[in-house]
Amino acid sequence: MIELKRSNPDFKGFYWLTSILKKDDLRFHLTHIQIKDNKACLTDSKRLHYLTTALDYEDGYYAILKRTKAIICLSRADDSGFEYPNIEDLIAINAVKETFSINGLDESKEENSDHASQVTTLIIRQMDDEITVNFGFVLDALTCEDQFDIFVGDKDQPIKFKSENKVAVIMPIRMKIT
Repeated sequence: MIELKRSNPDFKGFYWLTSILKKDDLRFHLTHIQIKDNKACLTDSKRLHYLTTALDYEDGYYAILKRTKAIICLSRADDSGFEYPNIEDLIAINAVKETFSINGLDESKEENSDHASQVTTLIIRQMDDEITVNFGFVLDALTCEDQFDIFVGDKDQPIKFKSENKVAVIMPIRMKIT
């Protein structure tokens, strides 16, 4: 069992990572964190959060038993042969159309929604007319105080948020315009 308290150097990273947890889904890959080579990853199939940990953890899959603002408890899971796809391939974005830097959100500030809205608008302006991005996913990606570089690729390519030790990947949404 891994117990992360606020004093743990990885607490804020894991808190950010687990913000995309799908509590109502029972599929293994959507409810378990993969830790491999001091990199932790969680996906909900529409976005992915990935971070480099400060401390060493045993490679494997971990169920999230408890997540509060004070503690996160993870339990080693029986992976029974389950394997995440190659995360490095998923977060590699080759054809970058636009890159810009932005500050993450400070939990204590009330203007977080406005800031995330401005970032979402910047991203959408770089995309084709029929492509958009989920505002809530952008808000989740930015809910840490890191400085992010944002990479927007050609249409149908994911949007990548990259800080010093975190990566968030968000799949774009195709809108049907009639």
